[in-house]
Amino acid sequence: MADEKQAQTSEKAANAPFFLPENEETGAHMYPIRFLGLAFFITWLCLTHISSIYPANPEWNTERLLFDLGMRIGDVGSLALFALFAPRLRSFSRHMPMAITTCALSCMGTLLMALCVFPMHFPPAAIIVLSALTAVGGSVLFCFWAQIYSRMSTTQLLVYSAGCCIGAYVLSFFVGNLRQPVAIFTISLMPLCSLFCAWLSQNALPPEKPAAENVRYPLPKRLIALMTIAALISSISGLQETQGVGGSMFRISATCIVGITLLICTMQKHTIDYRQFARITFPIAVVAVLLIPLATPPFDSLASFFGKLAYVCFSIFALMIMATICHRYEVPSLRPFACARACSEGAILLGVVSKNTLQTFQLQGNQTFLYAIATICIALLALCVFIWKREKAVNEDWGACGISLETGARVIGERARYERRCRELAETYKLTEREAEILVLLGQNKTRAEIEAELFLSENTIKTHTRHIYQKTGAHSREEIISLIG
Repeated sequence: MADEKQAQTSEKAANAPFFLPENEETGAHMYPIRFLGLAFFITWLCLTHISSIYPANPEWNTERLLFDLGMRIGDVGSLALFALFAPRLRSFSRHMPMAITTCALSCMGTLLMALCVFPMHFPPAAIIVLSALTAVGGSVLFCFWAQIYSRMSTTQLLVYSAGCCIGAYVLSFFVGNLRQPVAIFTISLMPLCSLFCAWLSQNALPPEKPAAENVRYPLPKRLIALMTIAALISSISGLQETQGVGGSMFRISATCIVGITLLICTMQKHTIDYRQFARITFPIAVVAVLLIPLATPPFDSLASFFGKLAYVCFSIFALMIMATICHRYEVPSLRPFACARACSEGAILLGVVSKNTLQTFQLQGNQTFLYAIATICIALLALCVFIWKREKAVNEDWGACGISLETGARVIGERARYERRCRELAETYKLTEREAEILVLLGQNKTRAEIEAELFLSENTIKTHTRHIYQKTGAHSREEIISLIG
């Protein structure tokens, strides 16, 4: 019996496409830790910027402003370092001692800030430095989770992204209703909880393919530029926010809305065009910008909310595109994700500094100034449209595909070539979108149970689609499908 099972395993490995590593995941079951762990990170990131929750004391507003400033400085600075040393770091799963240390420091910093630093009114410089150190663990978590999600298939990416968005809202609602100091203790534990989930998640996925020698991996500059502009508009739209109201609270709500929308689309459609998230961003952003000159409530809150909603929609689109690029074209994920977040957080930091400056000079209620701000935002939106229209590779790699140092030609990875071949066959035999998706997995010689887990579909649905694939292609066995794909 054991010999027969070993023979079947050997035959499966022999028939599998050559690009699959030996430890490729055999079935993507539903792992709640994949969305719960990222939800812990998002919740920690948002709640630490809400003064009505962390900590709920209006007497510490000055310390809170310094804390927000220091956190963003630490975030941008550490991400810039990660991007710079990406070739050496490669994957954070290889540096668990560093990840544990930085996340532990984030937990301690989150706790001590609220219980000691704020009440004792530490000097401003000390608060900024300690806040910056507290943010480093969050940067590590972002890059760690980016590397995990970049190793997922498209369907997994959609489902888990929706799950983490909704999970973050649920966790935020739960923590927001806790009493002090229980809420502070709960928030402070989240970085290590997220890291633990990340450690468990990365063990269930194939390792990221190392960077190829003699290949240069350019950054998706246009995509990063769009993320930066979106973050800047989002931050500018919240210039009139009241401390502790709006801001991160609006971002959590917007994240939940996007997550629910994403989940509904995933259940109702065979595939989702990521570009839809970018397209709906524009009208939402226009509404946010037009509301900026209306400085009186509730228009100031509406401008902030729509600005955050537009930013979350576009961020989901951009991060999904980037994860798909890294997965399909075998691009090392650390550098592009670290650069993208460093740029977007830098834009938000600029907005925070601008907000504080406006409050100092009491310009947030000046109509002339607000109309000028709205005009600048309109110009930024026009720049986004210009960048979008110039991006000819919007359906492909956004210029991030590897380039040979010897010939200067684009280096198309084996996975991308295989998927392109499957798309060509799907067009030739007029397969539906779902059938084309299953064809890719059949060609990888995955079992029916593995395909069910990969696409979160029932056994009967997989059987029906597989039968249609055989009928349309004229194949009679799995071996013929593999041979057809070549």
